[in-house]
Amino acid sequence: MNNVIAVPTERSKKVSILVTPNRRAQRGDGDKLEHDRLYIGASLKNRSPLTGITPQEENRFLPEILGMTATDNGWKAAVRNYWNSIRKVVPDDNTGLVLEVGLSYDSQQDAIDGINGYPLDVSDYILWRYCLKYSKVANTVHELGMSPKILFYLSDPQSEENVEYNKVQRKMKAEKYLTSLTLPQHTSKLDDVLTIYGYNISSMSLKNKIITIHGLGSDDESNPKKLDKFIATYDDKILRSRAWVARAVSYDIIKRLPNTDTIQYRDHITLGTTTEATIAYLDNDPQGQMYKLEIGAALDTKSKGALNTEDIDNRQTTYEVAPVNPVEVAQKGSDVLDVDENDPLGGMDGVGASGPNIDTTGALSRKGNGMVTPPK
Repeated sequence: MNNVIAVPTERSKKVSILVTPNRRAQRGDGDKLEHDRLYIGASLKNRSPLTGITPQEENRFLPEILGMTATDNGWKAAVRNYWNSIRKVVPDDNTGLVLEVGLSYDSQQDAIDGINGYPLDVSDYILWRYCLKYSKVANTVHELGMSPKILFYLSDPQSEENVEYNKVQRKMKAEKYLTSLTLPQHTSKLDDVLTIYGYNISSMSLKNKIITIHGLGSDDESNPKKLDKFIATYDDKILRSRAWVARAVSYDIIKRLPNTDTIQYRDHITLGTTTEATIAYLDNDPQGQMYKLEIGAALDTKSKGALNTEDIDNRQTTYEVAPVNPVEVAQKGSDVLDVDENDPLGGMDGVGASGPNIDTTGALSRKGNGMVTPPK
């Protein structure tokens, strides 16, 4: 086993430098004049040449390019001149400039640990490392729009495949969480997630909550961090407690000091300098547990008072009523219009009913005495 681990190992890796699609569209097709070619060039950072590797790596890799070592006279000047002279034309086609950026290792163990690697192609490797810092090169195709200065981007098929796979995984997880939040047994968690996002759940119907949460957890290419936030909120181990604190703050039972994360109770009692610290104090400290009971009682009272019952109290329940035959009324008496008080939907002998509706049409309304009468 040790002999296998000690075997020298090579890990090849290819990346491409490509001209950005919009730049290619501007330039059109056909041969480009020499002076019109796009190239990776030297750049300055803090008045010094931009470099792609560390001084230690310069001493290790550049001797192969410069033909001298770090102990030779003029080494520093040669290194500086090398970075000042960087110039590499990037072909304006679908292939671009292909670089070998893989490493060789003295042993498999070094390869596993990712240490002591030496470039399979020193020149390509150094140019790749330089491009990772060069402002005109986007490190991935997903960063093309980050700056108008960007002329090129690095393409790594393996990494891009991983990125796309991770995007699919995140999207599938978000969809799974969205489905979970619409289940009846998870209504409390739905409320907690919406609270963390800043919504006043007391004024929202269940339908509105579901519509809102789907908006928060849906994929958005223009905002790649949107799903990350939604997934992190759902997975938060202290989501229940965090939402509880947020609701207490929203009802002004406890206060978050402006421009800070400090939370206070009764205007002078500091519960914690962060939400996490506040939760830990209320859960674990004896005095904090007493405050938690007080805050919880006040929160229950506030929450119940915040329920919107106006529509329930003021609405009239109405029914669609079949036409009544006057002769039948005369023969049978007013019992034709009597309502069974034990029937919540208003089932009637001799009268058809279709169930309760909000009174917006002026239909006959049902009163508390069980009689159906015209609205006033």
